[in-house]
Amino acid sequence: MKLLASSLASVGLGSLVRDGPWSCGQEAINWLNDWHEAAQPFYLDAIETEWQYNINITSQNEEAYQAADKRFKNFVKEWSDRSKTELPPYDMDRTELEKCLVEEKFDTTPGLHDQQPWTIDRQQRAIMRIQTFKVYHEKDMDASALDDSRLDEYQALMGSMVTQYSTMKVRSMDGLSDLELDPDLDEIMAHSAANPSQESYDELKYYWTIWHSKVGQATRDDYAKFVDVSNEAADKNGYHDTGASWRGWYDMDIDVLVKSIWEGDAHNRGLKELYEKLHGHIRYVLSQKYGSEFVKDGEPIPAHILGNMWAQSWGNLYDLVEPFPYAGATPDATPALQDLSIQEMYEMADDFFTGLGLMPMTDQFWDKSVLEKTTDTEMVCHASAWDFQSAPGISTDGTTGDFRIKQCTKKTQSNFVTLHHEMGHIEYFQLYAHQPIVFRAGANPGFHEAVGDTIALSVSTPAHLAKVDLLPDWKPEDQTDAAEINYLMMTALSKIAFLPFGLIMDLFRWEVFEKSADNDITPDEYQALWDEYRLNYQGVVSPVKRTSADFDPAAKFHTSNNVPYVRYFVSFVVQFQFYERLCVLAGQPGDNQCDFAGNKAAGEALEKLLSPGGAEHWEDVLEEFLCTGDHVPQNCDGSLNAEAFLTYFKPLEDWLDQQKALYGYQVGWNKDGKWKPEGYDDVPEESPVVTTTTTTTTSTSNATLIGFTFAFLSLLLL
Repeated sequence: MKLLASSLASVGLGSLVRDGPWSCGQEAINWLNDWHEAAQPFYLDAIETEWQYNINITSQNEEAYQAADKRFKNFVKEWSDRSKTELPPYDMDRTELEKCLVEEKFDTTPGLHDQQPWTIDRQQRAIMRIQTFKVYHEKDMDASALDDSRLDEYQALMGSMVTQYSTMKVRSMDGLSDLELDPDLDEIMAHSAANPSQESYDELKYYWTIWHSKVGQATRDDYAKFVDVSNEAADKNGYHDTGASWRGWYDMDIDVLVKSIWEGDAHNRGLKELYEKLHGHIRYVLSQKYGSEFVKDGEPIPAHILGNMWAQSWGNLYDLVEPFPYAGATPDATPALQDLSIQEMYEMADDFFTGLGLMPMTDQFWDKSVLEKTTDTEMVCHASAWDFQSAPGISTDGTTGDFRIKQCTKKTQSNFVTLHHEMGHIEYFQLYAHQPIVFRAGANPGFHEAVGDTIALSVSTPAHLAKVDLLPDWKPEDQTDAAEINYLMMTALSKIAFLPFGLIMDLFRWEVFEKSADNDITPDEYQALWDEYRLNYQGVVSPVKRTSADFDPAAKFHTSNNVPYVRYFVSFVVQFQFYERLCVLAGQPGDNQCDFAGNKAAGEALEKLLSPGGAEHWEDVLEEFLCTGDHVPQNCDGSLNAEAFLTYFKPLEDWLDQQKALYGYQVGWNKDGKWKPEGYDDVPEESPVVTTTTTTTTSTSNATLIGFTFAFLSLLLL
């Protein structure tokens, strides 16, 4: 059992514990029960008002949410302060802690989804969450520790950055219109990257440059001020800086672990080598399209031509790099989905989970979810899953709770997979609903996303889509070796390509937070530090010269909105461990396109994995899932590691090795920063307005509303 004490220092209070002022024994248990009873209405209040704002964007709903959020933070601060005088410190020596806390005993052994007794481990874990403000997923509750004036400054800086990001527009190259990131710039980045030419290179360069420059320069100074006040809040909570607070969610040195998974060590191969092989192949293909003066063998790739504003996903390049074009068209369920209603699409997803023996969606889910874009209100269309915490805070029944999905669903294969992903979050909510509210979260921040993505890996296979009559013409014999390599390439362009970006978003910010706390960095150094991470990890380079006035990290939502990001790297690794284990239990070991739908053994294992929520150390939860039960390999490694990820992509890696040998291109890139693409010093400026055309404008008040919409999205883990 990995206890909290393994990563926390003793405060050495010794025998004073027995005579101290804290609540001990049953009094400590009563205190925790009282906290949960008092907390639940504040959760519900904040979540309900946030939901109403998301489905109906009005100033009135915005004000209601802000007021509820402030009430919630005030509650958290009040009770956290109380806990530090009324309960023993969470990080005290275990021996001394056991002199105060006692095990709660029930007359009968509770079932998997019954209320669980307060063991000493669970009490210590709950006290830690309460005393360090970690009571609501990764929502930023640290700021609750600030005094009123600094909290106001914190919120004002956040509001400014959010508004700058979410309302920013880029003038079209022809000067005729103002374009938003979503969908306008996203569509341009996708289409132009998929059709490479000198014209498309220049178009991508223009939009990449203007977006990054405008957002970054508008938010850099506010971000620097925000770092200072955020670090102050972290310090009040016992952390050196905000990055240390974020890492605290993992109860271990997550920074060391993720770097090891990326780099590898003497005993385990890392993911870096596989990424470099994919990078080398993509670079070779793009060099053939653009020419070596723009994309050169052995050098980093210009960041703007990979089909995505941040070079984090390369899926839009698939048609350029498809390994075997003759292997047949990519299976697409979209045509068959036109014969279904949106409701029926969700009912099919519900059938997926009940087929595994898991909980069906609740009556409240069907009554209250918003599954299509509303026609009479402005709403946030970003797909998300919601747990309203509407039942008692100490324990509730997952089969009857208030859980909802908000999605502007379209009848496409992509949306069909996404709604399964979101329903995976709902299933997780249901399976840990019996836990105290402070533990109603993923085992670590990456688990929630990993569950949804694991489900998506199964649902998106041609075999599953055919099984549910969405690919009527697909036959098992269509699944040739060539078709499998194509499928893996398509998956790799989102999964493998993402890995280094999933790391550097937080590696960069962790360093900024840490150095700022030590007065060892200035805003003028932000851009150079970001460029260094991009070069060393992603192997990409800006298409144009950047200066100290730039702040490219802010061009990504999660920086401007202060959302931790390493959870996505963790998710991308652990989802393949989940998937591999479920496929073994489903009798499909080694099948890269395994579909575990309908398999009760897989469902039972998934239920046991998800039911603890955040009540147990995530490493214990993962090890139990991987290394207990049927068909467990000898010398099972139950740690978070890259093995399952590498095994999944082994056929594609072998093919990439063959391509390198055939064409003789290099793998890896120079990291000296000397090479620059043609036109690097020609920095485009935003086109002037063409006055003969009326452009659409956004009022200040509406812009602010839109800004807060993005901010509220950042509060969701999901």
